[in-house]
Parts: sequence; structure tokens; C-alpha cells
Amino acid sequence: MLEKRILEIIKNNLVIKVERDLTPEDSIEGLGIDSISFIDIIAGLEEEFNIEIDDDRLFFPKGEKLSQIIKMIVDTMA
Repeated sequence: MLEKRILEIIKNNLVIKVERDLTPEDSIEGLGIDSISFIDIIAGLEEEFNIEIDDDRLFFPKGEKLSQIIKMIVDTMA
């Protein structure tokens, strides 16, 4: 359930609109996420889950999958 909500927030913050459901295996770069939109996505996730991600964890994960963002959120909430 948490994973699904995270993916919905990411999808809603994409610059390039995607009609299908996102999966954890989707490529960050393949979805058109750049460093600016990455920060927008993180801000949306922080607001939704009332969390704050440490700045040292906020690196643009070039070549990574959405599962990396999901893990970062889950770890922050733990």
C-alpha cells in the first residue's frame, strides 16, 4: 500500500505524463526525471508522509530505478 502511494506521488510529479501505472523497476531517467524534478518529487513525498529526508541522502540517483526512491522513503519513515 505504501509503495503504491509513493509511486502515485511520483507519477503525479512527473514532467512527462505517463498513462500507465509505474513500477519499482521503472528507470528514473527513463521517466524523464532530472535533478530538478527529483527535488520536486522528494518535496511532495516529504509533505505527503510528514517526513524530512536528510540532505546527505538527497543525491540524484542517475541510472537507478524507482525502487531506490521507495527504499529512501521507507527507511526515513522507520
